[in-house]
Amino acid sequence: MVLLMAFVTLLPVQGLAQDDAGLERAIRAVKAKIEVPDSFTEFNYHTYSEGDKVSWYLDWTSKDRLEGNLSVRVDDKGDILSYSFYKPYDYDSTRKFPKISRQEARDIAEAFINRMKPGLVSVLKPVEDSGPLPLGPVHSFDYIRLENGIPYPGNSVNVSVNSETGEVQSYYYNWSGDASFPQPEGVISLEEAQQAYREKLGLKLTYEYSYRDEESRVYAVYVPVYGSNYAIDAFTGESIRVSPYYGVYPLRGAQMAVKERDMADGAAPLTPEERKAVEEMASLVSREKAESIARGIKELEISKDYKVAASYLQKDMNVKDSYTWELSFESDAKDSDRPSNIWVRINAKDGGLVGYSRYIPLEGQREGKYTEEKARTAVEEFLKSVCAKRFKDMEFDPTYEENYYPLEGDKKPTSYSFRYIRKVNGVQFPANYIHVVFDAVNGKVTGFDLNWYELEFPSVEGVLEMDSIYEKMFDNVGLELLYTGVYPADGRGMAVPGEEPDIKLVYSVKQDKPAIFDAFSGEILDGSGKPFVERKVVEYSDIDGHYAENQIAALAEYGISLPGEAFRPNESIVQKDFLRLLVKAMGYYGAYDDDEALDDMYNLLIREKVITREEKNPEAAVTREEAVKFVVRSLGFQEVADIKGIFVTGFKDQGSISPELVGYVAIAKGLGIVGGSGGNFNPKAGLSRAEAAVMLYNYLTR
Repeated sequence: MVLLMAFVTLLPVQGLAQDDAGLERAIRAVKAKIEVPDSFTEFNYHTYSEGDKVSWYLDWTSKDRLEGNLSVRVDDKGDILSYSFYKPYDYDSTRKFPKISRQEARDIAEAFINRMKPGLVSVLKPVEDSGPLPLGPVHSFDYIRLENGIPYPGNSVNVSVNSETGEVQSYYYNWSGDASFPQPEGVISLEEAQQAYREKLGLKLTYEYSYRDEESRVYAVYVPVYGSNYAIDAFTGESIRVSPYYGVYPLRGAQMAVKERDMADGAAPLTPEERKAVEEMASLVSREKAESIARGIKELEISKDYKVAASYLQKDMNVKDSYTWELSFESDAKDSDRPSNIWVRINAKDGGLVGYSRYIPLEGQREGKYTEEKARTAVEEFLKSVCAKRFKDMEFDPTYEENYYPLEGDKKPTSYSFRYIRKVNGVQFPANYIHVVFDAVNGKVTGFDLNWYELEFPSVEGVLEMDSIYEKMFDNVGLELLYTGVYPADGRGMAVPGEEPDIKLVYSVKQDKPAIFDAFSGEILDGSGKPFVERKVVEYSDIDGHYAENQIAALAEYGISLPGEAFRPNESIVQKDFLRLLVKAMGYYGAYDDDEALDDMYNLLIREKVITREEKNPEAAVTREEAVKFVVRSLGFQEVADIKGIFVTGFKDQGSISPELVGYVAIAKGLGIVGGSGGNFNPKAGLSRAEAAVMLYNYLTR
């Protein structure tokens, strides 16, 4: 293989400074480990520094740029941090079983890792495949760092290997070379960590909701109080914050507003759906009224010199019949203490304020004038004024930490953020909240966001006691001992560039299952409120010794399976089950085993022109010629297959094939997808589940 070469002795470690000598050393460090194809004669580079760390980005390509390119990032120690090799491979757009097995690809990946960093594989823990393998052009492998036999997810390696050629296509090395790891001697026991978790972090009862088919369902669950932002210090048993701060996002309207424009009238009559939308629009607050409401809220300080530059009427996709006006106000005012833009969101149903954002320059001010207590008091006075009715059903969220990290010494931060969560029946509903940003220099609210849904909330009478939930959590999800990095932050809570993290040893909630528990049954739920189902390779109980055992098992290894512990290979397959197998073979892995998602699957296949809406018949038995029709369409060959009078199938019973499907059968036979029996195809015969598996296996190995 072009890119795989024997390890060449490393150059002596020297700093790859941002000069010509540094560039030369960077090039030599890369070419000591990687063979650059002779045809890649064009070379470009750039460099980047963060703190005292320097990285070089080197790029090689062919003169005509038709043979691909090779990109490498190398640091000032000569370590290769990333590698990307692009080649215009002649891929079949349809899915196939890979030529290079998963294990063969893993061996290639680990050999490459050791070429980049000799011995590195020995201190890596592979992230195990947690379910069926994906069909695709590459095998991807993830590894996390091990120190003292304990994982450190903050450092990792990723390698992807072309599943057709075995070439390494990418490599990413994320490593804290100077990090210091505490020795694990003297850590508290798992049982002590569990007790500390209960006392210092804990679970809480909340309402969650899911939205599907324009219907919302609210349900009660137990979840961690602090999400995954905290863990238990493995030495002290105290809680410790482990997640870095990433900043505050602007109000949605700032990005989504569009310039107003006139709409031309159409002559065609309105459909019932269009008429319904028009009538609904008539019941909403007008744009002019929304503007008047915004200007009338004195706390927003929208003076006459602010003009509406853009407006946008948005439907909330999470709640039925919910609409919001988003208005962008602009001013030419030059006052340094006045914002040039103000974004406002108004509920189009009731005219209530639901969002507000503005930016006021700080003019070099590095310290606020307000304490957190005084800022919160000012914020709550603001909320009592602009949304008193809803604010009375809110409670302050002390776990919310989007606000700040302390500045040096006793300096006060320049801004604060607060969150208030809705309570119903004495239980929090985190999906409904108020988020406020307070400018501690100017003493003004600069950001306000209200999320509120009119929903039906079930009673929480009869929920399980917390003790039983803890038992289920520790038994079925659990805590694990791992290293985590706590990054230094500036006064705004932003990570300091170039700084190494402070490594802590902690007990943290495992991440392979969601820590969401049904409040009545204790069952683990997924993010949509349905019972959590682990992705795993199906092992059927009834295929041992069957003629199609190998094909059925091979499909299952890649997630191409049918629900249930039994495959029932000799039963006739119905349309919905054949299409479930086919859609997965095409590379779509939605939750199509659930009958509730059947419409989603059919809509997808109709869009992909595999089936027509008229052909939809989920419970109908599938004939052999129908199955071939769907398969050939999935390959995109229907236009050819529909040509009449040019195909000969070679089957003795070609005359029994529906005339419009002769081309489909001929193509399927030519590709080796079907073979027939005794020289016959038997087009009208029902297709067994085993025959369907064999057909799709052939489809993926053609």
